[in-house]
Amino acid sequence: MRHYWLNTLSALAFALMLFLMLYFGVRAFGAPQADFGALVIGYYAFMLTNVGFQRVASFLLTESQTGTLEQLALSPFGLAMTTLAHLVSYLLSVALFGAVGLLATMAITGMWLPFNLPAFGVMTLLLVGQAYAFGLAMGGLALRFKRIGDLMQVVSMVLVVFLLTPAEGVGNLAPLGPTWRLLQQWVQAGALPHATALGIEVARTVGLLLVGVLVYRWCERRVRQLGLLGRYA
Repeated sequence: MRHYWLNTLSALAFALMLFLMLYFGVRAFGAPQADFGALVIGYYAFMLTNVGFQRVASFLLTESQTGTLEQLALSPFGLAMTTLAHLVSYLLSVALFGAVGLLATMAITGMWLPFNLPAFGVMTLLLVGQAYAFGLAMGGLALRFKRIGDLMQVVSMVLVVFLLTPAEGVGNLAPLGPTWRLLQQWVQAGALPHATALGIEVARTVGLLLVGVLVYRWCERRVRQLGLLGRYA
């Protein structure tokens, strides 16, 4: 973020412009003021998942196309541990990006939500963890197929659909959506969620991460078997 500060500022500006479009669109349709709290929290969840997914998938996609992925695989730490280190470092930058965006959106709407550090901390980990799961799976596909930029855009839209899925029927089984709704209830109600509901979201996040890691490791083994690790296009 620091080395490419102009790109980081541009990404934040784009995110805020998108939020302004949503905000003024909601106002144009005469939505009550109370709805803006849900809009702020929903957009915060969107920023976390989108940035988290893009960071992980783009890292592996770029490394696979520029010729440095093989060097990481041959390092003493191995490709998996190197990727894990990047995930941890990206978590800090994603959380910072989300915090700045959250403050900016609250300032724009005038809807200052109560600062509930446990709520935002736990839900940030859960939302980013679920986004990382999709990013790892896409990163594995990037190892195998190299050029998957268009597919990444499709998956980005799928994540938005998951966030907006209604809390009924299969919507409760989809990732991301139930987590951000729990965050909304936690922040606006000011009360801890039921232990069962929180436990379900933790289990959902862990399960998705395991699936993402399995897809990533399977693709890595497959690429090694086919001798494609050193092929960059």
